[in-house]
Amino acid sequence: MDINTKPAEARGPETMQGKPCVLIVDDSNSLRTYLENLFRETGFEVVSAPDGREALERIEKNNPDVVLLDIEMPVMTGLEVLDALSGKRRLYSIILLTSISDTKNRIKGLDKGADDYITKPFDEGELIARVRAAARTVKIKKQLELDSRESRTTLQDLFDSYNTQVEKEKVHSVAKLASGIAHEINNPLSFIKSNIGVVRKYSGILNEYIGNFIDADNNSSDAVASAAQKKLLSLRRPKIDYILNDMPEVIAELTQGVDRISSIIRYLLIMDNAGFQSQCRAEDLNTIITIALDNISKSPVCQDRTLDVRLSGNPIRVPTNADQLITALEQVLGNAVDFTSHDGKIQVSTCARDDWAYIEIHDSGEGIPADCIGNVFDPFYTTRREMNNLGLGLTIARHLIHGLGGTIDIVSHKGEGTSVTVNLPLERSQNKDPNTHSLYRTSGEL
Repeated sequence: MDINTKPAEARGPETMQGKPCVLIVDDSNSLRTYLENLFRETGFEVVSAPDGREALERIEKNNPDVVLLDIEMPVMTGLEVLDALSGKRRLYSIILLTSISDTKNRIKGLDKGADDYITKPFDEGELIARVRAAARTVKIKKQLELDSRESRTTLQDLFDSYNTQVEKEKVHSVAKLASGIAHEINNPLSFIKSNIGVVRKYSGILNEYIGNFIDADNNSSDAVASAAQKKLLSLRRPKIDYILNDMPEVIAELTQGVDRISSIIRYLLIMDNAGFQSQCRAEDLNTIITIALDNISKSPVCQDRTLDVRLSGNPIRVPTNADQLITALEQVLGNAVDFTSHDGKIQVSTCARDDWAYIEIHDSGEGIPADCIGNVFDPFYTTRREMNNLGLGLTIARHLIHGLGGTIDIVSHKGEGTSVTVNLPLERSQNKDPNTHSLYRTSGEL
């Protein structure tokens, strides 16, 4: 085999960090020996194999950067080696050693996965340059692989950390909700229990009174005994009058406590039974909010509030569960009504931009203090205990809206009212730039 040698300056030291490894695969002992010495002098780690079968073993064992692979060999040809490596992920380059006239096999080799070729007789400087270039490419590939592995590890760590944090937040939320439920139910239960004790006491007094009255009536023939019993009954009459006057208030408190517990359970059932994306279908947002406004306007507390409705000029179709969204909007609207004075105004508007539908509900109430706004979605949080407000309305609203793939945001300034914005994803076929002019505008009292 003819070899063109070049001056020693072609064998400059390898500048890459660490020594790259080259595997020389050729059935010619003399050529292998020559190439081994050449690449060692040039700064490479060198291993070699006399045939394709041993080459596969060396690749597995030594993990080379570059494989110089002869095509024509006994036992297993270079093309057969490429076939054996087909489909395997590799971070090394393969350079074919071919005769200058062997165009057909060069093409086959490149098609089977070889990265480059050099023809015999070869120029020594060109061979070294090509192997160095291949080694640099492999170094980049290996660095990318390392970076990719580290990135995957980092992403997995972040994902695990995120899941851990989410689980912690879930546990915290459940614990906070459970604590709130326990507190909110315990209060009415306490005075229910207390009032049941009062009713039991009153019942005993009334039973004794009625029993004495019956005994006095049955023994009316005994004038002396009858007179004594009637006098006893008359002495206890003030206490009986007090009981009869107090009983309606006691019963009202019992009813109030039961109603509060029932309300808490009803809200929790709404959260538990919330339908999610699998139960959604395309609905017109304007129609849904009109229904919610009609429902909320029937409440006695809505009287005397001015309503300003500005809905989008075109239908806004969103994938949603209509009942779930109506319930959520009723909670937000009800909250706006509660915090708006009798001569105040509530503005409701809808529009669509990009891939989102927007509902804005603004009230002219007193606003939320800056130190309180971070708590408004917390279960049982309310600043209006005197209104017998459970403090679950916004908690329910956010839960339902999140279940529909949307978000809810609140902006408020003390003395300037509060704006609640509900964002929902549009139906995919929805026009992304609908006419946002008013479909209709109403201004009147709820």
